[in-house]
Amino acid sequence: GADFGDVWNHRFGGYPGWPCRDCLLVRAAMAGHGTSVGTPPSTPPRRRPESPTRCAAELDDVLADLPEAEPISSGLHVVTWNVWFDKRARFRRWSALLREALATCPHVMCLQEVTAELAELIAASAWLSQRFQSSNVQGSYDVMMLVRKELAVRWWVVPIPSHMGRRCLVADMSVAAEPPGHLDERLHFAGIVRVANVHLESTKPNSQMRARQLDVIFPAID
Repeated sequence: GADFGDVWNHRFGGYPGWPCRDCLLVRAAMAGHGTSVGTPPSTPPRRRPESPTRCAAELDDVLADLPEAEPISSGLHVVTWNVWFDKRARFRRWSALLREALATCPHVMCLQEVTAELAELIAASAWLSQRFQSSNVQGSYDVMMLVRKELAVRWWVVPIPSHMGRRCLVADMSVAAEPPGHLDERLHFAGIVRVANVHLESTKPNSQMRARQLDVIFPAID
């Protein structure tokens, strides 16, 4: 019989007419009868359609095993990630990066290049909705922040000069004081912690625009 092995998933290449991410090259080694290489079928196998709701349900199954975040008194843990707006394997990519980011137990997540589809995935996740409050997304893609619900948050925006519709999103979070003698004395305070999330103008020719944007942002959030 055939010993099927050497299965390669060519995500960025393959036979003409095959979708790149579905291209499979299967080499069948026939014991004692030489080696034959199969040709791709005329119609590639259909992939199950992906949707924000389905991906959110699968994501929740994985996130259920994660530990909860440490109290804010142990330090504020912030994660930032440019999620890439491209459609290529987007739901699988987004699910994977959310799993990795959330495994670090952050209090705040700053995301860039968030599309409406990713925002829908996040909103559809019961695990995330129970633990985080999230900002709104504007335009074709935008910055987005997720903040733990135990941190009362106020969102506001710093308008910045931009040819690409960029903005600076700011979260002011209320932090309660811990009882005296609890953990590090330096962390015994009550007040506002401010986190800003921005996706500065892209590409090398826009370096001066990025400098102008920072000149606006720093005084505004100081």
